[in-house]
Amino acid sequence: MAPKVTVPMDFGRHLLRSPTHNNLTLNTKDGQEVTASSVILSFNSPVIDHMTTTLHMTSVDMLEFSEAAVRIFVESAYSGTADEITRETFRDLNKMSSVFKVEWLVGKCYQYFSDLSEAVKVPNYTDLLFLFEEGAYVYENLKRKNLLEIGMKKIQSFSWKSQFFEEYLIKAERLSILKLDLVIELAGNDVESVVQILTRQLSDLVLNQGLPTYCEYLLENSDLSLCRQSNKLLFDELFDMLDNLPDEKMRWTYGLLKKNSKKNVQKCDEPTPLLAVSTHPLIPSNEGDIMKENSKINSENHDDPRPRPVSTFSLIPRKKKPNMIPNLYHSFDMDMSFDEVYQWLLISDEIDSIILAIEAISTWNWYRCFKKSATTVKFDVDLEVLQGMMEGLRSIRGWCKLPHSFSSYHCLGGGSLSYLCSSSREETTYLYLTPELSLTSEKQGMEALRSSTKLMFRFKHPAVGSCNLPGQCGFILETVRSSLSLWKLRLCTKEDDYASGRIHFHNEIRAENMHVFVRGVQVGLTTSIIPVLYPLTWLGFLWNEKETLEKLINWTRSSSFRSFGVFYKV
Repeated sequence: MAPKVTVPMDFGRHLLRSPTHNNLTLNTKDGQEVTASSVILSFNSPVIDHMTTTLHMTSVDMLEFSEAAVRIFVESAYSGTADEITRETFRDLNKMSSVFKVEWLVGKCYQYFSDLSEAVKVPNYTDLLFLFEEGAYVYENLKRKNLLEIGMKKIQSFSWKSQFFEEYLIKAERLSILKLDLVIELAGNDVESVVQILTRQLSDLVLNQGLPTYCEYLLENSDLSLCRQSNKLLFDELFDMLDNLPDEKMRWTYGLLKKNSKKNVQKCDEPTPLLAVSTHPLIPSNEGDIMKENSKINSENHDDPRPRPVSTFSLIPRKKKPNMIPNLYHSFDMDMSFDEVYQWLLISDEIDSIILAIEAISTWNWYRCFKKSATTVKFDVDLEVLQGMMEGLRSIRGWCKLPHSFSSYHCLGGGSLSYLCSSSREETTYLYLTPELSLTSEKQGMEALRSSTKLMFRFKHPAVGSCNLPGQCGFILETVRSSLSLWKLRLCTKEDDYASGRIHFHNEIRAENMHVFVRGVQVGLTTSIIPVLYPLTWLGFLWNEKETLEKLINWTRSSSFRSFGVFYKV
């Protein structure tokens, strides 16, 4: 074992050129050899001391390090200084110092790194990248975070995180999980800076390649509720972009949205809207009772700063996709309780009419009931309570009543819709339109909604005056691929879609005014025939459940379920 010598010490650089003293060979990754005195290196490194004194080794493999870095390592051991460190050799030299436990040289490397950081007076990507990358390398390989903290503090001191991420995430697909974690850590509360870049990148990537792994990881592990608080428009833009992902990613997108919305509820300091909440088991049966109940809730909780429970969806205003027919299944939480569905309907931006509220309740009911039995459909709540809730919703939200023609229909678990309908025949009108034929598929009726097809409707919008265009007025709905049993529907608006000349399209026709329903019948207690409405959205919950899907197909083949079409609001 080498005698105790205080290092660093100047043993004399001239000894480097002595063939007599240099009895130890160091093999580098360049294939070059560097010779040195085993005694001098042993004084500096207890690891080399053990190799040469105890194990009697005459050569040491340093195949991980460059020749230039190994030479500086040896010269530092001889001279007791570290004046030759450069940016190019820093990483290897710093790691060698740690691996061979040359503690004083580890300190010199730290000082060199600190001085480099101090020398950066004006933010520029090259210098900040070096600090961040070297700090990350040490953290990943040597489990020390001191250099990384220096680099991060320097970036933060310039308030330059957004600019740094702009460059750093250009090739984010090459970043390791650790590097992605460090991006999240550096962003801190400024999640918006990362989301802004990802949203820009996703505009191209989602449509062409799907969701990149690095994007998925960053979004899953970032607190997006902070972005929602600081820039709600950006938050909405991000999820509008994610809505374009293939259907197999739909549940992932919903989970991400739900998780970050829940966080927002707990952190948000803004007052919660005065709405009936799920802690109250009975839902008021009319508008007056609802207002009294909300007043009571407000009075009881006036001094309570804690946010009251609110359905996840009430916090998520969502833009409707252009030309997509509303389909609640693709953004509807079937696991909500009845009270949570009610809360959502009270303030959801997605539900903007009584007919959409009917779709929501019917979708929720059919899902829960059909999972239990394919023949019995019954609500878990009293029909009178349900009807009182629906009328209260309509009144509170200022929705127009349904036209008188809807009064003959039953829906919402068997109840008549007459209480939601106007007694006047001058109210807003919904026309029921059925597809005349499938342009691209031999399948007709509901079977056409399970494959790629275009459905033609002949319809002249009342706002269209005299029309001299060839063919008849109308529109085409195109199925959009989905992994669900029924595909989504999109309104075709491009000239190429109408090239056949059979029909032509007018811009007055809008997708948001369309609602796809099945018109069926059921036999009443007195054998009377009752017309029933079934929104197609409820059928969408069949997610590769073969047995249930077969039951559905048998239903749709029966005569009472073949008539499906579009209610168009004019």
